[in-house]
Amino acid sequence: MNYTLHQLRIFLEVVEKGSITAAAEALHLTQPAVSVQLKNLQHQFQLPLYEVVQRRLHITDFGQEIAALAREVLAMTEQIEQKQALYLGLVEGKLRLSAVHTGQYLLPFLIRDFNRYYPQVQIELWVKDKRQVVEDLEQNRIDFALMTLPPTSVPLNTQAFMPNYLVPVMGRQSRWQQLRFEEVMQQAPALLREPGSGTRQITEDYLKQKGIQPHRFSEFNSSDAIKQAIIADMGWAILPLVSLRNELLLEQVQLIDSPDFPLQTQWQFVWHKEKRLSPVAQAFLQYTESSKKNFHNTYFAWMDRLLKV
Repeated sequence: MNYTLHQLRIFLEVVEKGSITAAAEALHLTQPAVSVQLKNLQHQFQLPLYEVVQRRLHITDFGQEIAALAREVLAMTEQIEQKQALYLGLVEGKLRLSAVHTGQYLLPFLIRDFNRYYPQVQIELWVKDKRQVVEDLEQNRIDFALMTLPPTSVPLNTQAFMPNYLVPVMGRQSRWQQLRFEEVMQQAPALLREPGSGTRQITEDYLKQKGIQPHRFSEFNSSDAIKQAIIADMGWAILPLVSLRNELLLEQVQLIDSPDFPLQTQWQFVWHKEKRLSPVAQAFLQYTESSKKNFHNTYFAWMDRLLKV
């Protein structure tokens, strides 16, 4: 077989993007160029990698298996390049990160600081819901994911990063602000994240522990959407404090007083147990471990002062 790394890279992009057009845009190539390389790769195999049904491209089961292997091969080639850079005294290459939605309030600061030490590292970050982040881990699309409640369905390594405080919150001018929190939970609608999210799980666990069944609730796919609903006085929610700084400063929302809070989980970097960490990934892991205390004190000490923890 005489297939090339370039062909494997194009095929993998087609698989992940779902179409030749989308893959061509992502690779900054023309559609004909992608189609030619795809056909040349197919000629190397006796079994079909893909089929075109009603003008739509479908990857076969065999093609999915080849894509998984191609992902490993391309990851290894990156490691070869990074290994050479390491011997030359450089840390360079790509670092792929995925994070649940609330992770967007942490990672930009961390990425900026890491790049000051390693300016040659190119970082790709995807912010997604938890289900999609877990898929990234399962499919080996990323080096690390940032989340608070890692799944038990995937064999993972974890490294704790910083505390995650969850607090009850309502609108600053809420019609329920004169009520005790127990009364708020029973009378005002609960604003919940989508099923599967860490914040949703924590909220449901708390309500179950207190024996409370909200009489009404609304469901949202991001904390940002919930915050806007809170400002509109649609109800109350339990949210990560790290996501509330601007709204608290602008006095758009208020914390609800309760001796049960804050609830606390842990922000963690996680990666698949079978993942071979590249030199860049190893450098990132070492950096996060050595800098986590200073990182929290520099950017998020305001949470400690607010909660007096």
